Amino acid sequence: MINESKYQKSCKYCHKPFLDLSGKTSCEVDDDDSAYCGTDDYGNLEFGASFDSGCVNKNEYVKIKYCPMCGRKLEDKI
Repeated sequence: MINESKYQKSCKYCHKPFLDLSGKTSCEVDDDDSAYCGTDDYGNLEFGASFDSGCVNKNEYVKIKYCPMCGRKLEDKI
């Protein structure tokens, strides 16, 4: 990585444990009746919602270049 600040190197939103943008961990947002929005080190922003009724379960992925929380440039890994 190029010239990352200490804050960027330790950002938990774009490094493991990949916190949801709400500050919840992935196991907390996987519960029924929740909406989520989070990123990963590959430049994917995932957002969606799932509800206990089972009739609504939608998620989307969008490629982004920078972490929305710390501004770190995300890798375009394949």
